[in-house]
Amino acid sequence: MKTTGAWKPAVRYGVIWVLIAASLALAADNAVKPELLSPVQQRMQQEISIDFKDTPIDDVLMIMAKQADVDIIKSPKVIGTVTATLTDIPLAEALTSILESHGYAYVTTDNVIRVVPKDEIFDVREKLISRVFRITYADVKDVEGALRQFISDRGAISSNPGTSNIIVTDTESKVKAINSFIEEIDRITPQILVEAQIYDV
Repeated sequence: MKTTGAWKPAVRYGVIWVLIAASLALAADNAVKPELLSPVQQRMQQEISIDFKDTPIDDVLMIMAKQADVDIIKSPKVIGTVTATLTDIPLAEALTSILESHGYAYVTTDNVIRVVPKDEIFDVREKLISRVFRITYADVKDVEGALRQFISDRGAISSNPGTSNIIVTDTESKVKAINSFIEEIDRITPQILVEAQIYDV
């Protein structure tokens, strides 16, 4: 059937909006990205191998830091020796296994891992902040669902589809990373602009 001239604009813009919706959906599906992790949190996933017997904990932490290429700061109250053999496990798991058995814990910030006694853990944790993000192009619920995978155990997230706002409460480093991620996905992609140029003639 021949398409009349009156239908051509509707078909043209219909195709453009389909492309926009598909591209935004793809952006939401690919939302799991390392950019949401701080540099230290990415290093915490680095696999290390250790073999210690009655080794001073200072030396243990220094070797682990070198293997994962990360800075570790130890409280003067963290003392003792370590006997452990661990092979190809993430730094986070290795630290937890070693420190918990001695009554210690660690806290990550943007660039440093701090090792302290467990009863001092709350004194060195990052403070919580809140920020409202306005979503312009992406679907608010899709973005919210993606971000829920990355907030810390202290964080919270909520959205208001009526205003296209997402409210995030978390540590400063997490909120900073989330801001960078939203700036990356909440925009019209070059593919959309190219397709719009092709069809809008």
